[in-house]
Formats: sequence, structure tokens, C-alpha cells
Amino acid sequence: MANENVALVYVDASVDGSSRVQVFSMEVPKADALRIFAAARRDPRSIKEDLASFIAEEVRGDFLYVGYFEMAHGKILDEEVCFPLPHAFDAIEQHFSIKSDDLKAALVPENLAELVAERSKDLETLLNELPELMKDVELLKAKDAAVREAVAAELRAEIAAEKRSLH
Repeated sequence: MANENVALVYVDASVDGSSRVQVFSMEVPKADALRIFAAARRDPRSIKEDLASFIAEEVRGDFLYVGYFEMAHGKILDEEVCFPLPHAFDAIEQHFSIKSDDLKAALVPENLAELVAERSKDLETLLNELPELMKDVELLKAKDAAVREAVAAELRAEIAAEKRSLH
């Protein structure tokens, strides 16, 4: 994707509440991607980035994420919008013209399992070829654990505050 006038639009499925796998991708003109994502962000079915959504994702994990990557001045920029599964197919078809039947077929458990296995194999190959990436992976795991604990602590504090205000 070296062309700065093109964006790569992708759809990721939440697999186990903590990881995602790409189920669809396509290149589109950057201007179209920007216009489409502006409309998708305004869609009331989209999930906003807040504590309740984060917890819902952790507990249920049934969301589809649509994002894009673009090159701008030699840098990769990206954006994402998320839809809960009950609304995802219609919203993605409406905004991105990706047929809901194609997405549903990709999410059949056998197909999803195949995509996860392929992703795992690709990651293993990459880590074997570039072992220095493991240091970054360990750092990301530590940061992820810290973020999760911070969110849990914030939730505990909010629950405690709510209990105090009820008494």
C-alpha cells in the first residue's frame, strides 16, 4: 500500500474476547475511506470508546471492527469503528458496501478457526524470522496487563462510590 491515495479497509472479528482476526479487507480510494468512516462514526449503532463498552467487549466479545490504514507523508495512519454483532452486518453493508452474507460466511466457526490458525502460523513465522520482536511482545503484554488492572481498579472505585451514594 505505497500509494498515498489508497486506504486499506479491513473487518476484524473479536475471537475470544481478547484477540481479533481479520475476516475481510479491500483497498479503496483514501477520499472514499475518509467519507465512509465519517458516516460510520456518526452511526448510532457504533460503539463509543468508553468504560462500559470496554467491559462489554471483555465480557461478551461479540463485535466487528472496521478500520482502515492509509499512508500520509510516509506515516501509516489508521482509524476504527466498532459495531456490536446484532447490528454489525447491516451497518457494515450500509456504510462499506461489504455484503453481510460474505461477513456471515467468514464468521462460521470453521472459517474463523481457519483464519485464527493461519494468523497464529504467520505470527510464529514472523517471530522466528525476527526474534527481537519478542522483547516488544513482552513489553506489550506488560502494558496490556497494567491497562487491564487500571480499568478494573477504576471500575471497583466507581462501584464503591456508587454503593456509598446509595447509603
